[in-house]
Amino acid sequence: FEENEKEKAYKKLLDIIERDKCTINCGMIGLRNLFHVLLENGNTDLALEMITKKDAPSYQDMIDRGGTALFESLTPNGMQESQNHHFYGDIINLFITKIAGININPHMTDIYEVCIAPHINTKMSFAEGCYKSDGNAIEVKWQKDKDKVKISVNITGKYYGTLDFGGKIHQLKEGANSYEY
Repeated sequence: FEENEKEKAYKKLLDIIERDKCTINCGMIGLRNLFHVLLENGNTDLALEMITKKDAPSYQDMIDRGGTALFESLTPNGMQESQNHHFYGDIINLFITKIAGININPHMTDIYEVCIAPHINTKMSFAEGCYKSDGNAIEVKWQKDKDKVKISVNITGKYYGTLDFGGKIHQLKEGANSYEY
């Protein structure tokens, strides 16, 4: 989209989601982008509602049908489905980069730079994730505690970077970093 088209296009997307009663109604290429767009525009709860909806198509339905890997289809098709379909796997990227907020090499200039920018939402009380590579590690956990959010970041090895949350940017140090908002 051109910059001046984005707001109108996003509103149209929200209209379609409302029309379809928060049901995933796109193919695998759209699915790769749908939830990222929702989170980037502040609709984390809506994305999580679609992901965890009890009825198909949803990732929750896949789990409820006994899935331990990604099925061939988000909608049951009445036959034994293959369960090794990575093209639905961007959901893992969403949870690591957006919900936990671990962004490695955010400026595409240094593989050891990180920006931690979690998307806190009303549907979850905590999230945690980690990224490990060549003896280096980033571990992130956020947890709600009444009206506060506690964020912990542990950095080991060559990683360095920032925590970007609540309009504030904090320089992370090696080892344990703790913040409360």
